Amino acid sequence: MHGFEDLSLKFPADEIAGLMGKVKRGDAVTLRLTARLNDGTVIEGEDVVVIVGNNDELAGVQSFDDPPGDTGTRRGPGEFALYQNRPNPFNPTTTIRFDVPPGGGNVTLRVYDVGGHLVRSLVSGDQTPGVKSVTWDGRNDAGNPVATGAYLYRLTGSGFEQTRKMVFLK
Repeated sequence: MHGFEDLSLKFPADEIAGLMGKVKRGDAVTLRLTARLNDGTVIEGEDVVVIVGNNDELAGVQSFDDPPGDTGTRRGPGEFALYQNRPNPFNPTTTIRFDVPPGGGNVTLRVYDVGGHLVRSLVSGDQTPGVKSVTWDGRNDAGNPVATGAYLYRLTGSGFEQTRKMVFLK
């Protein structure tokens, strides 16, 4: 198998935002890359990149350096909210925060691979109201380590569903 173990590409954040719409620092985005090497070899591929850097042209972006808090997903006081995992990308663990509204309720928080297959169920059942925090260790429900790559985590509650992306690096 031929390939590159480590290939760094840098793009101006405003160009990425112009091409992909509103992106925020910490977002994981799938890019399709096509290039021709100096010897004429064509390389193509898809990869997940994470938006990083200090470009303040991405208006309203919360930095990784900011304390955890409202990252733009809050629907209103006393409602469900799902926040971007931190750190992202991560290794060996990451923390996922979410809010449960007054009255609590039946909540599920599950991790899926990009093919939609269930990887790990982190929360399942009645939850009391408040801010919740769950740590994922990059293992599936059987306790086996997962592969490097992009994963989705989905929070569901009474009348609420939201999915976010995260990247696990080894």
